[in-house]
Order: sequence, then C-alpha cells, then structure tokens
Amino acid sequence: MKLEFDSLVRRLVHAARGLAFVFWIYFLPVAARDLIAWRIPGATLPSAFGGGPPGPALALGGAALVLGALVVILYTRRSPGGAEPTRLLRADGRFARDLGLGLGLGGVAATLVVLGMLARGVAHWQGVSPSLAGGPGAFLGLALLLAVQSAHEELGFRGPGLRELTRAASFPLAALFLAGSFALLHAANPAMSARGALGILLAGAALAGLVRRTGDLALAIGAHMGWNVALGQIWGAPVSGFTLSPRLFDVAYDGAVRWTGGAFGAEASLPGIVILGAAALLAWGRPPSRIGPDDAPS
Repeated sequence: MKLEFDSLVRRLVHAARGLAFVFWIYFLPVAARDLIAWRIPGATLPSAFGGGPPGPALALGGAALVLGALVVILYTRRSPGGAEPTRLLRADGRFARDLGLGLGLGGVAATLVVLGMLARGVAHWQGVSPSLAGGPGAFLGLALLLAVQSAHEELGFRGPGLRELTRAASFPLAALFLAGSFALLHAANPAMSARGALGILLAGAALAGLVRRTGDLALAIGAHMGWNVALGQIWGAPVSGFTLSPRLFDVAYDGAVRWTGGAFGAEASLPGIVILGAAALLAWGRPPSRIGPDDAPS
C-alpha cells in the first residue's frame, strides 16, 4: 500500500512540475511580452502579421523565446532522478540537420494542402503578391518572427512539460492534453472554429510524436516553422486566423469553407485535417529512436 501511495505522490509531483514548466516557459514570458507590446506602437503580433514593421514584435518575441529557452536548458542539465537525460536543446550538427529536415517536412505538408485546394478548384493562384514591394527585409523579418513564435510554442508545449506529464501518466495522455491545451490557446484567434480546433489538436499531436521519436525539439521546431512560413508567406493562406503580409504569392481561397478553412486557414480545412492527421499517425506509428531516461513514465 505504501508503494502505491508513494507512486501516486511521485506522479502528482511530476504532473505539477509539468504544468509549472508550461507556465514558466510559455505563458509567463508571453504575458510579459504582450504587456510591453501594447505600450509600443506596432509591437503586437497582429500588427506585425498584417504588414507592420516586424522589428518591435521580433525583439519582444525573441526576448520571450530566450527566457523560455533558458528554463529548458536548465531543466535538461540533469533529470529529476539524477540521470543525464537527452537534451531537448543542443548546439550540434544533428540538431541542425533535424531542424532543417523539419523545415522541409513542414513546408512540404503545407504545400500539399494548398496544392490539394488548387486541384479541387476551391483556391485560385493570382500571381506574385504586390505586398513584396516593401523589399526582402520585411519578408525575411516576418519569416524570422514566425520562426521565433513557432519555436517558443514548441518549448512550452513539447518541452519539459511533455516530459514531466509523461512521467506522471503516459505519453499519449500527456501529448493529447498538451495538444488540446495548444488548441485552446488559439481560441481567441480570428475565425476560430471546431474544425480549426481539431486541426490544431492534430498538429500538436504530430509535433509531440516527433519529439518522442527523436528525443529533442529540433524536428518539431523545424516542422512548425516550415508549416507556418510556407502556408502564410509562400502561399498566402491564413495561418490560424491571420493573413500575413508581405507574402510571395496571392492565392484566392474562395471555395467552400470546409475545403479552404475559411478565414482561419488550412488547419480548419478538410485537406489540412487529413494531412495533419496522417502526420500524427506517422509520427506516433514508429517507436522512439533517441530517448533519454527521463522520458519513460515513473
């Protein structure tokens, strides 16, 4: 009986740690970022996404990302049990290769969704966007802002919080809980819908599966970045309710909402849900390949 009680206490401690890490890594830095951004003209994310100068939002987002990354680095210096875990963030060649691979996978997935819409006739290519007239600096600045935002979300929802909640329960429960929380985080986004929430949930599940397979955050961060940049800046589709500017191409997504996702974008579309669901199945379908000792449930 005592052993069962001790196990329950350990699981509760891990659950509390997991939720605390999500708060410290993501929510607290983002709250500080947004409080400062509202006092600086043009520093909010909607302003930067809509064509405003990305510099102020990028500076604040970068600071929030650095704070979150510091917590992740400190966490993975040693596991709760004293064993050395697989580091979630590293500076080596394999991490860089996985990050690049993730960028490609995310970009390909987003492109497949858009090509499906074009083939279906619910989207129509209109040519190179005049929003590029501002020059490459604004385009690259916005891409970097998307990358920073994507990386911070992965640190918060697929980093130490996922590891600790896995130790508290199991990987499927932890991954789905955090993916659901990730979907709820988007509830305030423009044009959010039930299909949009499902798409975000599937995306979170797929990203968690990538972290489980590799043991670190590189592939998931890259995939998240690649999806957002390709979808919003290359193909001009809304990204979770935000239409980005500048972008490379203008595409009219004027077909049925169930096929285009409407103003919320591809995550709420049938092609997007199919692609994200398939990605989740593929990511979860193979056993972990590089997992540290702190990834197993207690």
